[in-house]
Amino acid sequence: MLLLLVLGFSTIIGCGKNKEEEYRQIQVYKLDGTATVNRQGSNMEAYDNMQLQSGDTVETKKDSSVQLKLDEDKYILIEPDSKISLQATGNSVDSKTSIYLEKGAIVNQLDHALSEESSYQVTTPNSTMAVRGTTFRVEITYDENGDSYAKVAVYGGKVECNLVFPDGTIAEPVMVEPGTEVLIWGDDVESEYIG
Repeated sequence: MLLLLVLGFSTIIGCGKNKEEEYRQIQVYKLDGTATVNRQGSNMEAYDNMQLQSGDTVETKKDSSVQLKLDEDKYILIEPDSKISLQATGNSVDSKTSIYLEKGAIVNQLDHALSEESSYQVTTPNSTMAVRGTTFRVEITYDENGDSYAKVAVYGGKVECNLVFPDGTIAEPVMVEPGTEVLIWGDDVESEYIG
């Protein structure tokens, strides 16, 4: 009877999480300088190996940068004086990663191609970039009128770029090839490619 109980308990433990059921891992991989993590309205100082959660906002100070590691094969370098919000859901089979770049710049590196069920996108006020596996940089700046300029530079692979209009509609995608970049302008009425 005791042996059956032990075997049953071992089976229950063994039937725990498998690789497909694991939650997403988001970690401060390397911190250079000072950064703040906002979680549900509370601010915390970032530190090396800090575990982040989906929904966190990360903001770097001037002369500071943060490298995030998502799962085991996705990296985000948050450059100085930048701010992102991060959503990471799903599992190893159907991961969904969405980054909103509010200001500054980030470099994204995906070491492996995503599955058909997975997605990875970066959104700015005037555009959305979607990838399956590549390295690319996105920078958002604003002029004195508050108009936004998003620059997308692709270092490897391809990036699908979509204009986002102020009313929320999205234009047909444009593929940005490796070794090229695009510049996107937007105000409270229009969004367009300008270079």
